[in-house]
Amino acid sequence: MKIGFDLDNTIAIYDNVFRELGKRLSNVPQEHTQNKKTLADYLINNGRENEWTKLQGEAYGPKMKHATVAINFKETLQNLVNEGNDCYIVSHRTKYPDSGATYDLHRTAEKWLIRNFKNSFKAMHFEETIEKKVERIQTLALEVFVDDLEKVLKKVNLPKRNLFQYGTKNEHSEWLYLRDWNEFQGLIK
Repeated sequence: MKIGFDLDNTIAIYDNVFRELGKRLSNVPQEHTQNKKTLADYLINNGRENEWTKLQGEAYGPKMKHATVAINFKETLQNLVNEGNDCYIVSHRTKYPDSGATYDLHRTAEKWLIRNFKNSFKAMHFEETIEKKVERIQTLALEVFVDDLEKVLKKVNLPKRNLFQYGTKNEHSEWLYLRDWNEFQGLIK
């Protein structure tokens, strides 16, 4: 089977990275630095979107080395590969941050993946836009895809039973919800 995975917030989890970056900011109450979502919501809702954009560049750039692997993903990936599945990364991220210092975000992601998974993926693709990401998913003829973003899943032309949303469940979501990677193999058989 050909299985595709998004990277950011699906496999690479940044809560600890954003918590540390948030602590460096002035005038951000501690309760808003607990994870990526609380920090983003606070900064954006308080007219500090430019700071949020710069923080993302740092998090997905030089601080990505501190991102953690989603719980149970390593074991799940190894089992999938051992069973003969071809696993791919299809991520969308700009090559360089929109503001702040310049880092090669594609190279940073590739290094993180190699450090954590060696050669477990058949290929790693980093696309600049969601549209290019969806195009890549179709070109690779993936049979299953996992992403944290509903807006991506809506555009992928696969049966709904083959699309999984990882992370926080939206009560109105139409996708199969995946909260633990240990569940994944049983759901795709």
